Amino acid sequence: MKTIIITAYNTFISRNLFNTDVLRILKKEEGLNIVIFCPPDKVNFFQQLYGGPRVTFEGLNMEQVIRRPWNKKLYRLSFLLENSRYIKDQRLERYENNKNIAGYLNYKWVGLVSYFFSSISIFRSIYRAFDFYFS
Repeated sequence: MKTIIITAYNTFISRNLFNTDVLRILKKEEGLNIVIFCPPDKVNFFQQLYGGPRVTFEGLNMEQVIRRPWNKKLYRLSFLLENSRYIKDQRLERYENNKNIAGYLNYKWVGLVSYFFSSISIFRSIYRAFDFYFS
C-alpha cells in the first residue's frame, strides 16, 4: 500500500489543496493512504471537514523544528546563497518595511553579496549539504 505525506501548515496551502479536486481524486485511489501533517490545534477541524477512510491528520508542532539554532542560521544564509525571484522579493519587502539609508544600503549590499555567492556553484553545494544534514 502506498502512502502520500502532505504538509499543511499554511492556511493558503490548506485551502488550495483541500478545496480543490486534489484530495477528492487522491481519496478515490485504491491502495493509497494519505497522511497530512498540520498544526496540532487543526487536526480535529481538518478531520471533520476533509477526513475519510484512508485519510489521517497528524498534529506536528513545527515551532519546535523551526526554532532549532541551525535552521535559523541556514535560513539567513539562504538569503545570501539564493538569488531567486522569491528571495529578491523577500529582500525588497524587508527594505520596504525599513525605508531609510541604512535599510537601503543593507538591501543593496545583501543583493550584491547574494549575486556574487549564488553564481559560484561550490557555495550552493556546501549550503545544500548543510541544509540536508541539519534540517
